[in-house]
Formats: sequence, C-alpha cells, structure tokens
Amino acid sequence: MLLTGTFTLILAWPAPDTAALRLCREAGAEFVVSRASAGQAPARENGLQLLAETSADGASIERARASGYDGAAVTAAGTEAEFKRFIQAQKGFVKLVYVKPDQLGWDVTPARAVLRGGMWPGLQQASLGEAGATERPWLNGNLHLYAYMRALHPSREALLSFPADEKTARYEGAEIALAEAFAGGGNVVLALPEMYRTGLLKGDERALSAWKRLAQVAAFLTQQSGVPRAGGGARLGIVAGKLDEQTEEVLNLAYRNNLSPEILPAGGAERISRFGQEGRMAVRIPETVLDPSEFARDLKEKVGLANPAGRGLNGLALRVWNASTVLGALHRTAGSRVVVLVSYGRWMDQDFLIGVRGDYSGGVMAQPDVAEQELDLMQRGGRVEVNLKGLKRVAVITLKEKGK
Repeated sequence: MLLTGTFTLILAWPAPDTAALRLCREAGAEFVVSRASAGQAPARENGLQLLAETSADGASIERARASGYDGAAVTAAGTEAEFKRFIQAQKGFVKLVYVKPDQLGWDVTPARAVLRGGMWPGLQQASLGEAGATERPWLNGNLHLYAYMRALHPSREALLSFPADEKTARYEGAEIALAEAFAGGGNVVLALPEMYRTGLLKGDERALSAWKRLAQVAAFLTQQSGVPRAGGGARLGIVAGKLDEQTEEVLNLAYRNNLSPEILPAGGAERISRFGQEGRMAVRIPETVLDPSEFARDLKEKVGLANPAGRGLNGLALRVWNASTVLGALHRTAGSRVVVLVSYGRWMDQDFLIGVRGDYSGGVMAQPDVAEQELDLMQRGGRVEVNLKGLKRVAVITLKEKGK
C-alpha cells in the first residue's frame, strides 16, 4: 500500500522499460505508474513498485496481476456504490483511483483517491510583447487544491495528478510540483514532459542535470516527512463547499497572494465558529465574484489591517519581501509554527525577507543538501522577521512559540 503520513516519490511514465525504471529508482521513486502492457511487466529494482494504469474492470485487473505488476491505477466510473463493490473485489490490488472533483467524496478504500486537476506549476511564460494581467510574475500553482482536499477529506492523503506541460522547454516544473505538494500537505502523481523523458533516456546533459536536482529535492522532502503539514497556521479561513470554477479560482488567488488560508468546509458551523473565536478571520465566498483577483486583494487588505495599529498589513500571518516568485504554506502543531517556502522560479541566490506573525523564541530552517541552520529572529512587535540568504527550491522553517 501507499504510505500515509510520509512523503514518497510517485512518478508516471507512459511505457517504461528497464532503463526508464532504473532512472526512476535513481531519483528515489518508490512507485511508478505506467500503461499496462500486453506482455510481462519490465524488470525493476527491489523497492520499486510498478502500477499498471488500466481499465476499471475485473478482466483488465487480472491481466495486470498475471503480468507481474505490483498493483493497478484506475479511473472511477459508474455509480459510487457500483465502483466501491468493484474496488473491494480486487482485494487491495488497486492502489490508486483517479477521480473528478464531483467524485472526491467517494469511498475508494483501500485504494487512494487521486484528484485529476490543477496545472503544471511554475512561472508563467508570456509571449514577447504580451501584456500581463498584473504587475507581478504570474505563478501557476496547486497549493489551493491540496488545502481543499485536506480540509474536506482530512482522514486521507491529498493526492493530485495533472498533465505535464509539453510546450515548455524548462524542466523546473517537476521539482516545483514535488515541493508544492509537500508544502500543501499532500503528494502528487508526477508525470514528466515527453522532452524531459526523451532527454533522460538519451543521456542529454541538461535533462540529467535537472534529474539530479529533482532527486535532491525528493530526498530532502522524504527526510522531512515528520514535519507537520495539516494546516492550522493561517489567520484567514475561507469557507468552501463544492469545488466549482469560482471557488477554485478564489482559493487559487488567495494562495497566490501568499495568504495561505485555511479551508473551512461549508457544513462545519462549529469549526467555523471556533475559528473566529480564536481571533482569526473566516470569510464566505459570495455567490458571485466578478473579479477574483480583486477579491483576493481585498482579502489581503482586510486580514492585513487586522492588527493593533490598523496599518501596514501587519495582520498578515506571512509576508515575503523581495522575492516575487516565492509562495509559502503555513502549518501549526503544539508549540510551533511551520512555514514551507517554495520558489516557483529558479533556485534563488539573493537575500530576501520574510515576516511571520506571532511571538517566537527561536527557529531553524532546513533546505535540500544544506545543514539545518538556526535563524536570527528579528522581533518586530507582534511578529518576527528573518533575512534569508536564498532558497534552494524549498525550505522548511520551524518556529518555536514562546512559552511552549
């Protein structure tokens, strides 16, 4: 079975041969999902499980089992009751079930539900001469989807699957996908662009260099599996029900504005009330939002000005200066707050500043291939600021609350 509570590298490769599977294992993959082949499954190293992506019918599952696959990945079909009977009949051989937003609530145990949605993450590349929608870089990301899945289905892992961007010549999106999945408290079934896969099999230097960085990021995230990633660190909560187009866009833009909001299920009145009683701000999405970008900016101003001085946006739980391609996700556990930062552009080698609301006695930061370092916290009245010396794709910052 896939492991819950840990971060594992899950790759999707259309039709892997032994060479491809060796590359996947070298990158640290524990699971590879591929289209079921007519013959025997290819040989693979110990520790790597190969899942056959196949039709959701008994005959196809039996062929995959007989061909030597370690499990299957199927797409949900029919009614929930019918599909549940089918899954249970497979006795645990089906490991992953791809679902649409309106199927997210289906019980597919003992398999894991994987939401098909989202997009290849990273910095949006505009055409020369094309006007941008905002004055800031446009970042594609999926943090909001992980937060939504965690909130509405807290008892299971938040798993996402989205198509690779076949138009980009940049490979950074793969490691960004892993970093943001970790930051969002979930995981991703990661499909790679064809150009990337072809380059790896041909030994292309640029592809292999990117693969090495991907392995580095994956190893780091696996090592950080014990870090709390269940949310609880935000001052803003957004009440959300059905994952329709408007709801998703509002949540997406809230994360893109570094608000890292807690998602509160619409039916959870007690939880929403408790959220407000804790001195935090819960907001319901209006029935019609004409401009989601403006709505997100209004949210930022509203929560930012919720501070004793009533100015300076010091009410924000997280602020990032001089790093317009860095987004953060907030989590909390007893006595500490966790900030996971992700660079959606390139690895950064410039100084930048972050601010985190709250009183803290100390903090540490971990990054890929860098020794954990103690942070010099600058007290700023109701918050701390930290000057960071760059960002190697992803960083995990743990702040110890005073008196805890």
